[in-house]
Amino acid sequence: MVSDRINVLAVLSALILGILFQTVAQEVYPGLALYSSGNNAYLYNEEKELVHTYRSDYRAAGAPRLMRDSSVIFPGRNPNGWSGGALTAGQFQIITWDGEIVWDFNYACSDYCPHHNFEIMYFTDDQDEVPHILAACYEKPSGTSRLCDKLVEIKPTGATTGEIVWEWHAWDHRTSDPDNHPELLKSPSERQMGDWNHVNNISFNRELDQLVVDMKSFDEFVIIDHSTTTEEAAGHSGGDYGMGGDLLYRWGQASNYGISGSDYIRGFHAGIWIPSVFPGTNLEIPGAGNVMLYHNNGDEVVEIELPGEGDGVYPREPGEAWGPASPAWTYDINASSHEGSVQRMPNGNTFICDQGGPMYEVTENGQEVWRLDKGGNQALKYAYSYLDPETYAKKKKNMLLQSIPLRIYTNPVTGYVHISLPGAENNAEISIVSVNGKTVFSQVIKQSNAIWNTEGHAGGMYFVRVQNGINLYSQYVKVIQ
Repeated sequence: MVSDRINVLAVLSALILGILFQTVAQEVYPGLALYSSGNNAYLYNEEKELVHTYRSDYRAAGAPRLMRDSSVIFPGRNPNGWSGGALTAGQFQIITWDGEIVWDFNYACSDYCPHHNFEIMYFTDDQDEVPHILAACYEKPSGTSRLCDKLVEIKPTGATTGEIVWEWHAWDHRTSDPDNHPELLKSPSERQMGDWNHVNNISFNRELDQLVVDMKSFDEFVIIDHSTTTEEAAGHSGGDYGMGGDLLYRWGQASNYGISGSDYIRGFHAGIWIPSVFPGTNLEIPGAGNVMLYHNNGDEVVEIELPGEGDGVYPREPGEAWGPASPAWTYDINASSHEGSVQRMPNGNTFICDQGGPMYEVTENGQEVWRLDKGGNQALKYAYSYLDPETYAKKKKNMLLQSIPLRIYTNPVTGYVHISLPGAENNAEISIVSVNGKTVFSQVIKQSNAIWNTEGHAGGMYFVRVQNGINLYSQYVKVIQ
């Protein structure tokens, strides 16, 4: 009888813990969502409140990117750019929180023009670092009238100037015999016209110094080596991985290199690497090292687990396709016909944006936990701590957000949770909410500190929120009883 009771208690405990952790996973990840529409970039928080608006001189030609100092890099449609092609851009602006345009750089002419999306590239965790811009550009190589793609890395150097520090040209990596050279792209025939590659997204992996490059015309994403010089990127050797600018990996249509029965992608956008740590935090991300994409024609979000040991080498048996044979995770959506984006959150949720909106967040099990019926062609979400605390603290008092670190310390001996918010005024109100939405503690912070006695409260995850006038802070805390 005693053992039966123990077994029943064990089952009940497992069920309770399962419900508890399932409820935790169903929480929306707190942060800031950024998207563009018209001449503006909009920043929303998880409370669906408009936090800030950035205004450009140009209509948006893609998704903006938030910088750590609270400025945005805005891609604009430049009238000197090409009229043909999709989402042609050419003007990059850095717009500060206060609306000042501190960088206004044009990169468009009759020979080339940026289009679709770009990536910002931080190389260190230095908050003062100005990121480089990696842009996909249409070009027409000598001897052809078709649109091909090149990648250019731009280093901002002045108010209106930038230096091209790295280039990669798809035209340098073509072959008429792709079955025997899967590391190269199949050459277009003379009868084919139009957009050979149609690169619609680039994603940078800083740890590996590699790039995921979406090639919609090939129904594949490819991986190339960014550690090369521009000269090495034009050839077939050199760089950390010894292959110059050739393809290190490709996935989506193995028939492009002669392997039948392993085609999957039919039209997609927003292929993005899942980083090991969510930017601006020390939080690990489920699925780190995998690639996610918005599969338009498949009406799904797809996660692909790359082969190998995570060291940037992708093994393949001769005569076989690069793995995997199928995605590691999918989520069914009513996909927009064009554009769209996807991003993994530290709590395991996935943040999705359809073309023109809405933006929404779903759990691993497919439960929608947040939706905002707004959004551009793509959107990205950022942790509050992504923004530079020192720079942010110097902003005007009417700012909607502060980024002074919220420090939480759990004392396992006394059972007390210490909450510290350096610089907070005495009228800051703290509340701690359980996973079922019940407020279990609230107090006005005194001398920048508050103490919560966890006695009588179940162990597990709790959500800490601090409201200081119009300034909001939020963070999770785990209590072990």
